[in-house]
Amino acid sequence: MSMLRHRAARAAPVQAHVLVSARCADDVLYRDELAALEPREGLRVAHTYTRETAADRTGWSRRVDAAMIADVSPGAHARCFVCGPTPFVEHVTELLVAGGHDPLAVHAERFGPTGG
Repeated sequence: MSMLRHRAARAAPVQAHVLVSARCADDVLYRDELAALEPREGLRVAHTYTRETAADRTGWSRRVDAAMIADVSPGAHARCFVCGPTPFVEHVTELLVAGGHDPLAVHAERFGPTGG
């Protein structure tokens, strides 16, 4: 979120494509702030909800997959930032690399329990 805030504060023209995965709309972190930022030029925010479907909502209702990433991504040249629990980050990182993204351009931030 801090990168998007910085982008907005600087009125930076850098393209930013964001894919948010949550169980339901109420679980989306920074939901209102993302909605307020989205109308800015060059920012695209897409959502997928893994446990919620609604007939009046556009978007996905499933876990992140290769087709979803291909739809959101501006291309394999993009720098990617993945944040979430370790299993989620590993899964999305694998999808990005399999989709042609340079592993060195995929940055990850994990959270959750540690240890085996």
